[in-house]
Amino acid sequence: PLTERSVLDLLQTLPNVNGDLVSETPGIGTGQISPGAGISVGGGRPGSGGFLADGADNTAVGIGRTVVSFTPDTVQEFTVQTSAFSAEYGKTGGGIINITTKGGTNQYHGSIYFFQRNPSLNAAPYSIATTNRPYSNRRQTQIGATFGGPVRIPKLYNGKNKTFFFVSFEPQRITDTTSITDLVPTDAMKQGNFANVVPVANGYTTADVAQRFGIPTVGDATIYQRSEERRVGKEGRARR
Repeated sequence: PLTERSVLDLLQTLPNVNGDLVSETPGIGTGQISPGAGISVGGGRPGSGGFLADGADNTAVGIGRTVVSFTPDTVQEFTVQTSAFSAEYGKTGGGIINITTKGGTNQYHGSIYFFQRNPSLNAAPYSIATTNRPYSNRRQTQIGATFGGPVRIPKLYNGKNKTFFFVSFEPQRITDTTSITDLVPTDAMKQGNFANVVPVANGYTTADVAQRFGIPTVGDATIYQRSEERRVGKEGRARR
């Protein structure tokens, strides 16, 4: 079983392989998706590995990540060379990861599969809190199918032992939410009353809120009335 249905997860089952694979599935607030970029093979630096797909270069320019990803149901063979690979493999300071895709055969074969994560079945994420534990809202649905065999056109062409095809289709739909705690102005603040305000790490809040949630204050929040006087030009007037 592969958590993200990525064959790159198989790398973590091998010796002499370390690092973070970087998920191919984007999350909430996720920046750049770089599957395979964080892996270190054979002591090489993360992002220095080489990825091949059916022998063709599948490594992104500028960062060692895969360009095209493959669902496990389309992969026939997954090979990893951690060291001592021949000179035919260039442009890499790490390992060589080669993915060989499936092809059609003389017999028709196919598969249909369904994968789902549902909030009603998800376990709550780990938390040391005994109350108000976070709730998992992730909903993920993947439906896929594969089919392959010889190319046959009735009365025109029989591709047995000659021409084959293999196709795969796997749409994916993910919905998720996250909880964010932030500071917002109180009604008194909106009216210009900052008498009960204290500074905290990420802004200002009221003293009672800081005390209730155990938020440490970081200094004095006293607001002072400041005035400035200056003279403008030879015959200017003082402004206050």
